Amino acid sequence: MKAAVMHTRGADLVIEDLEIEAPHAGEVAVRLVATGVCHSDLNGLRGSRELPLPMVLGHEGAGIVEAVGSGVTTAAPGDHVILSAIGRCGRCAECVDGRPWLCAVAGATIFSGRLPDGTTRLSLRGRPVYHWFAQSSFAERAVVPEGAVVRIRSDVALEKVATLACGVSTGLGAVFNAARVESAAAGSAASGWVDGGSFPASAHHLFKAATVSASSAGDCQGSTGTESGASSRRRSLAATRTPRYEFVTASMSGTMACSRWAASNLAASA
Repeated sequence: MKAAVMHTRGADLVIEDLEIEAPHAGEVAVRLVATGVCHSDLNGLRGSRELPLPMVLGHEGAGIVEAVGSGVTTAAPGDHVILSAIGRCGRCAECVDGRPWLCAVAGATIFSGRLPDGTTRLSLRGRPVYHWFAQSSFAERAVVPEGAVVRIRSDVALEKVATLACGVSTGLGAVFNAARVESAAAGSAASGWVDGGSFPASAHHLFKAATVSASSAGDCQGSTGTESGASSRRRSLAATRTPRYEFVTASMSGTMACSRWAASNLAASA
């Protein structure tokens, strides 16, 4: 498969033909249809964090399930899915306690270059290629932990919902969990859809009202917008008033809130 590979920090990505293994136990193979480009990907390319190379960046993927490993129960071939930036394990203390955005397994994995079992599924001429956020969506295919997969309806345009994986959910997490912004009709259900079905109207207006253009970099804080595929970067206004740790954890909470919203509003029929 083709993928955009980072061989050197700060240098242009190189399109390479990579080998990709079949999913192992608890993993899902996805043919990617769309991906967002998040500010965290730019940090991976140009930042100072130590990373194993070569690596495939990208953590806002959406696509169609091609195969699943043993033990997978929440996805099947043919499912349309969003790949959450935080692939919760569902078993650690934080997940069991209802805080999967703080998943210990995901936290130890996202910058390691490997999947939770400590290995990679990508290689180039027999040498390992490393993962980013246990996803690597700058590619034609990805193998991810089952906990990263969120099923959606098959009639939803994947290119319109890819950034729900991180960018939109980060902003919504900051708005609802950190800033705790409320609408005039607080507590009421979303009344409609906007932008061709990208997300509920009430969330759309709150998100637009409480966000500003992205400025300084920060992991999981900035991303491309999703309105009609717009490329403008957005960051919550709460970022300027909230300590970094609180903002980031609230943002990661937003990623899991995205999963819950997708499950209730876009989920495929059982």
